[in-house]
Amino acid sequence: MGHRRPLNTGPGRSPLVRHQRQIHLTTHKGLLGEYTPKHTSYTRREPVGVCAQLAPWNFPLLMAVLKAAPAIAAGNTVVLKPAHTTPSSALMLADLATRIPPPGVLNVVCGGPATGRLMVEHPVPAAVSLTGSVAAGVDVATRAAATLKRTHLELGGKTPVLVCADADISDAARTIVTGAVTNAGQDCTAASRVLVVDAAHGPLLEALVAEASTRRPGPPSEPGSAYGPLNNPEQLARVRGCIDALPPHARVVTGGHEVGAPRLLLRSHRHRRSARGRRHHTYGDLRPRDHRRALH
Repeated sequence: MGHRRPLNTGPGRSPLVRHQRQIHLTTHKGLLGEYTPKHTSYTRREPVGVCAQLAPWNFPLLMAVLKAAPAIAAGNTVVLKPAHTTPSSALMLADLATRIPPPGVLNVVCGGPATGRLMVEHPVPAAVSLTGSVAAGVDVATRAAATLKRTHLELGGKTPVLVCADADISDAARTIVTGAVTNAGQDCTAASRVLVVDAAHGPLLEALVAEASTRRPGPPSEPGSAYGPLNNPEQLARVRGCIDALPPHARVVTGGHEVGAPRLLLRSHRHRRSARGRRHHTYGDLRPRDHRRALH
């Protein structure tokens, strides 16, 4: 049974439905026209005001610019907090900004998680932006909801790579390892796990180990370095903890030490989800692998 609206109120609703449909079909093109005779509808874009922005440590300068520049271009002011382990580039950006926009347009506040929480809870900011973990996103969204702040959340995931039976194994291995070691795996778009069909499992494992052995770590200034160190001791402990907590059905097939080749894990049993490195974004060069009979 549908909604029982009186018949005498129904016919007049059809034009409204059509108008609403047309509005939503054209809005994405920026063409919001008349929807009531002799009346004009238009879009007026206004700044929201102060934006509190929490940047991550994995791409500190890039993320600071990606957060601050669009907000300022839209007419807002920004209070940016870089990660407490990577404040230098944001402070350099703030120094450069003093030469261009008026004072107070871009502000940088340094501190840890407690500082970020105070920024989110403060009554002045009208919008909050965070790039971080899912847990941090939940915390920010919960705190921002108390004052109905607009929120923009870019949260980590567990990016899978699917390898089918007809895949080019060499190309797949090269792409997976590149995606795994870029920025030492400290990237929300890193190739975090591999799902491979049984038919390609053996050849892919061999190719991954061979490809990983060609990528060596080193200082950024050293020619031939494929990736540098992890960002901080806590991050190192997090990656090490995933290796130390390997369940019986998983084993390290290459690497596994703090300085050396990228770490690759081989899961020998299907459909088990207890390995910590498979469920949580590690932000490190740790790649769980899972082989299946088929991918549907």
